[in-house]
Amino acid sequence: TILSAYQAQASLIRKLFNIQESKFSHIVVDILGYKKENEENMYDNSRKGSVQIYTIDRYQGDENEIVIISLVRSNDDFNNIGFLKLLNRRCVAQSRSRCGLYFVGNAKTLRTNHNWKYLIERMEDQNCLSDTITLCCPHHIFVTVAAKLHTDVPTPETAFCTDTCTKVLDCKHACTKPCRPVHHHINNRCDRRVSFDFLLCDHNGQKFCYEDPFKMKCKEICGRKMQCEIHSCANVCSK
Repeated sequence: TILSAYQAQASLIRKLFNIQESKFSHIVVDILGYKKENEENMYDNSRKGSVQIYTIDRYQGDENEIVIISLVRSNDDFNNIGFLKLLNRRCVAQSRSRCGLYFVGNAKTLRTNHNWKYLIERMEDQNCLSDTITLCCPHHIFVTVAAKLHTDVPTPETAFCTDTCTKVLDCKHACTKPCRPVHHHINNRCDRRVSFDFLLCDHNGQKFCYEDPFKMKCKEICGRKMQCEIHSCANVCSK
C-alpha cells in the first residue's frame, strides 16, 4: 500500500502506476483503479491488486504487509508542514503496516515539527534513517541493491540477480537460467539436454528436453544384418 497525506498526490501516484504497470508487471499484479470525479467514487474495488494507493485519512482501520508513505513536504519554513503536523495523522500513517513500513520524505523539513522530530530521532537511534532504500530480488532475498534515485530501481531488463532461477518446470527439471533479467518459461520449455532411446532402433540419442522424441531422427549407422546375413546395413538408421 502507498499512502499520501494529499489527495492530489495520491491521484498522481495512481496515474503514474497505470503508466508503469506493464513495465513492472513482474512485480505489480494489478493496481487499484481510479476515477477522477471525486474521492467517494475514486476506487474501483473490482481491480484491487498487489499495489493499492490511498490518502492517509481514508486508510484508517485498514492495514497491509508493506506500507510506503509519501510525506511530500520539502520546504525550509519552520513548522510549516501542512496536514502532516497533526499527531493523529502521523499515528495513523505509522500504524498501518504488519511487516514493513517506509517513510519517504525530507527529514530536514519534518524535524521542524516536534512530533516528527521525536519519531525521526528514534529512527536514527535504531539506524532506520537513510537516503537509500534497500531492494531485494523477490526470489533471492539476500541479493540486494541500494536505490537512491528512481534510476537505481532494477527493471525487468536489469541483470542485478545472477543466482540461478530454479523454477521447477512441468518436466520436473529446474530452470538453469540466471534469475535476472526477467525471463518467461514459455510453455514450460526446458532447454536441458537429456538422453533417450529411439523406439524403432534402440539407439541412444540426445535431445533437448522439450523436443518430441517421436519427431527425432536417428543419425547412427543402422548396423543391422542384411538379408544375406553376412553384411551389415551401412545406411543412416533413419533412412
